[in-house]
Amino acid sequence: MKTILSAVDLKELFNGAKLNLSKNRQYVDNLNVFPVPDGDTGTNMLLTLNATVKEMESVTVDGIPYVSAAIAKGALKGARGNSGVILSQILKGMTNVFASAKQLNTKVFADALVAGAQKAYDAVVNPKEGTILTVIRLIGDYAVKVAKRTQDFSEFFKKVLHKGDEVLADTPRLLPVLAKAGVVDSGGQGLMFIFYGMLNVLDGIPMNEPEPEETEQSSPAVTDVNDYENITFTYCTEYFIVNF
Repeated sequence: MKTILSAVDLKELFNGAKLNLSKNRQYVDNLNVFPVPDGDTGTNMLLTLNATVKEMESVTVDGIPYVSAAIAKGALKGARGNSGVILSQILKGMTNVFASAKQLNTKVFADALVAGAQKAYDAVVNPKEGTILTVIRLIGDYAVKVAKRTQDFSEFFKKVLHKGDEVLADTPRLLPVLAKAGVVDSGGQGLMFIFYGMLNVLDGIPMNEPEPEETEQSSPAVTDVNDYENITFTYCTEYFIVNF
């Protein structure tokens, strides 16, 4: 039974999250109909998480504050697309709580989920319910209740993710475009795969890397960045403003 997470534990959880999302990336891409049906939600979330983990693994100093700072930095630098940016804000809010806590228990993790939801909502000009925002918000609210009576992280995750599955299943009711397409929200599904990857680590469930041929076959076609005549979507651009 694990009731306190160390910096090493936190790294393992995020590695598990990345691996599980990687295995399910194409599935998430196939659900993508909102805000536009461009089939890249899973890919963008995975690229964001890959950058997160890469930055996290570069930390050589032990301690949750250092790992948390790297997670936030990697997610922000590596954020891709709408879903990746929202994910980066969720992780930013969560790691702010991790970094300031004396120890990382279920109560702190629950508070982190709430902070992640708030950070993500604040980053979106016109938040839409029935999306990843709804999923993280309701998961966080429920997690606070669960943490009051559950100290074991595995049990905590199981209860919270059960609630998350219910919330995800309800997203088509909240967002008509999802109901019309007969799918749940792709960003919310991607987030659930991330958290289920963490649970798999806690429970010692092995996850193998996807086969290279599977990854290649399921990869979406990429438009040549220099083929300006055939660019379909021209609004998904991120900039870094650095104050020297």
